[in-house]
Amino acid sequence: FNEFGTIMITLKNQLHNIVLPIGDITNTGFSITGTCFQVANGIFCTAYHNIAGLAKLGIILPKISSINDFQDYSDKSCNFMEVEIYKTNPHRDIVLLKIKNQPINEAKILNFASLNILEKTTIVGYPHSAEDANGRFILTFQETKIGSKILMQSELGNVKSKNYILNIQTRPGQSGSPVFDRNYNLIAMIVGGFKYKDMGIKLGNIDPSSLNQTTYAISSEYIGEML
Repeated sequence: FNEFGTIMITLKNQLHNIVLPIGDITNTGFSITGTCFQVANGIFCTAYHNIAGLAKLGIILPKISSINDFQDYSDKSCNFMEVEIYKTNPHRDIVLLKIKNQPINEAKILNFASLNILEKTTIVGYPHSAEDANGRFILTFQETKIGSKILMQSELGNVKSKNYILNIQTRPGQSGSPVFDRNYNLIAMIVGGFKYKDMGIKLGNIDPSSLNQTTYAISSEYIGEML
């Protein structure tokens, strides 16, 4: 491999140390709210709504030594470290977190890029982790394509932001997941799925309005601006 190829392969193989579950440290354990990922030395990024209102923020430490390890679904134990808010941009649903009581180092560990329609992406995160009563948090890689690029207006402050529409259905726990191009440059962060208004109808235990087939992800350029 050339130098660029070597950097790409090394990053991919370290994603189990970079992409981690985030949530609330409680008196009885840990409640996962979503995914976060390291963007600089000691600095993590996630969707602001993942941490809004939480009293004690934490990140679960890696349990595997390789992305190709078999992850033990029955193992509900975890170790975590406490983090605190560093910078926020609630207009764009972005928050940067730092390891609590640690000095700041904004040296980036990811490259930032953009993509065009129908180009392939890789999502890395923890689908179902925020809805699984059994405590599932399984690092999962998914591939999809860019369906469209849109400007979305925030409810807070009416700020318009660049978003990628991904041709995939995501589940609770994937908010805050990084979205990479084929060379593992960061292009976006998942912030939500398109969901019709909940009409209170259930099919078994399934809310039909949650069966959205597309997901929106905020452009990574806004994350880069915060560093």
